[in-house]
Amino acid sequence: AYREWIEPIYQEDAWGYEPKDVEKGFSDFINDNCAAKQIAQRMLRDANNMQFEDVETNIRAVTRDGEMNQTIVPFVRTSGGKQLISGPVYEQLHERERAEAISMNSIGVSQKWGDQWTETDDQGRGWLELKQTTKGWETAVNRYGYRYTSETGLERWRAG
Repeated sequence: AYREWIEPIYQEDAWGYEPKDVEKGFSDFINDNCAAKQIAQRMLRDANNMQFEDVETNIRAVTRDGEMNQTIVPFVRTSGGKQLISGPVYEQLHERERAEAISMNSIGVSQKWGDQWTETDDQGRGWLELKQTTKGWETAVNRYGYRYTSETGLERWRAG
C-alpha cells in the first residue's frame, strides 16, 4: 500500500502540480548548482594546469564554493605558550618543526568569516584562542561563538 506513496518521491520527472513558488525555488536551486559545478570544474582545470613550488609560503586555498579561504590556527594558551590541537606547544617546538606543526593544525575557513581572530601572524594566519570545555574547545569573539572538535572541525554560530 505504501509503494504508491514512496515511488513518486524518487522519480526523475517533475510532478507538474507543485505550487509555482516551489517550482521556482527548485528551478533556482538547479541553476545555482549548475553554476557552482561549472565554477568548480573550471577551478579544477585551472589547478591542474598550475604548478606550485614546495617553497611557496603564501598559498591560499579555495573553499567548495570558489571563495578564497583564510588559514586559522586554533590553540589553547598555557604557561608554556600556545598549545596546538594536536598537543605540542608551538613556542617549545624547534624552528624546523614549526612549519609542519602549523600545517597539521591549521583550518581553512571562508574569508566571509572576517577577521575574528585573537591574533594574526606575519604570514596572515589567524590565531584563535580557545578554552577546553566538556563540548570541545570553545570561545566567543565579537558576536560569534566558535567550537572545535575532532568530529566536526571548527564550527561558528552567531552568539546571543
